[in-house]
Amino acid sequence: MYNMIPYAMRHDTVAGDLARAFFGGDFASGFLGAERSMQVDVRDEGDRYVVQADVPGFAKEELHADVKDGVLTITAERKQSEEARDDKGKYLYRERRYGKASRSFNLDGIREEAITARFENGVLTLDLPKVQEAEKDAVRTIAID
Repeated sequence: MYNMIPYAMRHDTVAGDLARAFFGGDFASGFLGAERSMQVDVRDEGDRYVVQADVPGFAKEELHADVKDGVLTITAERKQSEEARDDKGKYLYRERRYGKASRSFNLDGIREEAITARFENGVLTLDLPKVQEAEKDAVRTIAID
């Protein structure tokens, strides 16, 4: 069960520690990686885990779920740009935003090839089927060339 606990968010830099000490955790998190930008719930449903990530305001195209080296990583990334110019082409207003949040999970005991995902109303839901006991104990003969 503990293998599905998300990897800790790390901001282990001196600048990060100083900013958190000076401004406080909630204020500094907006500048230091947006710790609270992706809240995740993990439920053990017996034969599978269900992971629900809150990603309000993100479009489906801005979300990615990748598996590499036994680790599932969920990433939400947004790049926005707005501008307004006067009739001479000079800026009256220009603003750029960039935001990225990610969470990672160890997939020990998960059938990686059977993971499915769906996105609805700002919630990304991943279904992670567990490896069955029969699959764990199965013997696979490897051909020797």
